[in-house]
Amino acid sequence: MVNSRRLRNFVTAGLAVLLLCGGLSAGSSTRRASDGLLRIVPGKSLFCVRVNKFENTIEAVNEFLKDVAPVSFDAETEVFSKLGELLGDDNLRGINRKGNVAIFGMVVQGEQAGGHPMANMFIGALVPVRNYDKFISGNPNCGEPDGEGISTITLEGRPLALATNLRRFAIVCAPNAREKLSRVKELIDQVKSGGPKEIGSEMKAVLDMIPKSKEAEAVGTFNYVRIHNMLPKMMFGADGADLAELYVQTKSNVAFASGFDDNKITMQMVMPKMHLLEIKSAFETIIPQIKKHEELQRQKRKEEL
Repeated sequence: MVNSRRLRNFVTAGLAVLLLCGGLSAGSSTRRASDGLLRIVPGKSLFCVRVNKFENTIEAVNEFLKDVAPVSFDAETEVFSKLGELLGDDNLRGINRKGNVAIFGMVVQGEQAGGHPMANMFIGALVPVRNYDKFISGNPNCGEPDGEGISTITLEGRPLALATNLRRFAIVCAPNAREKLSRVKELIDQVKSGGPKEIGSEMKAVLDMIPKSKEAEAVGTFNYVRIHNMLPKMMFGADGADLAELYVQTKSNVAFASGFDDNKITMQMVMPKMHLLEIKSAFETIIPQIKKHEELQRQKRKEEL
């Protein structure tokens, strides 16, 4: 439980940075941000948050919060201490603090297929590293990679997280997500070897709808329909076995970017009409089935009386 809570803390910190960071501000760099992270994150993710120039962004948060937050508050200290807890290394050796960071979540089918949808949820953090081998060897709490290239980060004998190498990044996740991490890495390796081009295409398409999104220091996407597809199983659990196969296709996302402009926070958001139509289709498909299921459950309870 402690490990999961630490991972959630890091995810929360990353999302907070997105809401506060400089995305399209007049003072931000006009250099086009690399889409390298979008080529790594699986395109069928539920959500993705990308923060560019991580350390610079957090420094901008500190500057913006002057005279607002308590004097003792330091966003840089808070965020990097959480990252240090997650990685088991307060010194963050091998981490490129000025690089780009991403957090994404997706449903990965595996041994838990057919169970509660949250059992299949994978949340990963893509952390930029200068040299992955040195990142592993320099962390006294990080074990050697196993046959699949996955290392376990432990502290005082307690597993904190799993880590593996993806290009110039370390992908980090909860210690109980080994099977899902292997599957996510497999999906990415398929694309790198010329397989189906499912990496980032959906996210890139919707982010292109936001003016100057490629210059943004932070952007994100969210897919409401994929969350909606999980609702029946979340609502009924084992009693909703007959709803397990309900699935509404989706190829679009909501996209957003935030930033500072003249001492104020600004945010841009895009809701494509395609995604609205997909949401409409989701309700039209799933809601009647849920009502039918509820009626069958009521009849079953009556028969048991």
